[in-house]
Amino acid sequence: MKLLKNITVLLLIISTLFSVFGCNKNKKKNEEENIEENAPIDSCTVTVKTPLGHPISGVTVFLHLDEGRDYNVCTDPAITDANGQVTFTLDPDKSYSIGVMGYPEVFTARAGNTRGERYLIEAKQLDVVLETNFEAEIPDRYRVGDYIIDIPIVDIDGNSHSIYSILKEKRAVVLNFWFAGCGPCASEFPALNSAYNSNKDKIEVLAIDDCDPISAVLSYEASKGFSLDFPLCSVSYGSAISNERFGASGWPTTVVIDRYGKVSFVHTGAVTSVNAWNELFDYYTSDSYNGMPFSE
Repeated sequence: MKLLKNITVLLLIISTLFSVFGCNKNKKKNEEENIEENAPIDSCTVTVKTPLGHPISGVTVFLHLDEGRDYNVCTDPAITDANGQVTFTLDPDKSYSIGVMGYPEVFTARAGNTRGERYLIEAKQLDVVLETNFEAEIPDRYRVGDYIIDIPIVDIDGNSHSIYSILKEKRAVVLNFWFAGCGPCASEFPALNSAYNSNKDKIEVLAIDDCDPISAVLSYEASKGFSLDFPLCSVSYGSAISNERFGASGWPTTVVIDRYGKVSFVHTGAVTSVNAWNELFDYYTSDSYNGMPFSE
């Protein structure tokens, strides 16, 4: 009994020591976090991102000194680097905000949390996430490297597809332009459909007819005797993007919008090899994709 009592006392002592050590450790951690949180802001790294959360280079960032009603630019503007970042040195006793400009017109910075497009500096790190500009005009011509405007594309079942919404879940969007009387278009659909089914968890295909009335698109699959698993869309039914806007010289035309929302690949002509489609899809869904266009 005496031995049991001594063991119990020893366990209580050990438990108390661990408790005290744990409390002191948590107290020290909380004190360090409070010191860091309350530390004066003597610099700030600003990261500008697209609506998809990717850093964007080449954006002009202005630093503003906020004193009463005088919101003067107090430093030369800086340009975001390849990581979408600029760093400013600050006077910790003063209040600052930043403004951005020079980003692609498909985006807007109207989400600024103060004074229109101004963003208050309240910490040493500030993320500025641009929004989609739904008022932007569709350009006459897209080129490889351009950010695409996020306009709705409506399929023949009446479903609206947003390119940017798709890219939040998948790694690329393929726009395949075709028309009902196009023999080469029909010849590549079986291979495209097969490759799509092997990759649809990572990639989306939207097949857009930019020539025919909606009635021709609705009856297309039955007339050809096959069924396609990716959405068929029609310009006459609300899809405002045509192959001409990508400088295509004919049909079918395949356009790849990469994970960054950029036009990355444009190809005119039928692709009837499943392996060729898989190679293209593998490239754009790879973890190692670095933004460079696919090389045929």
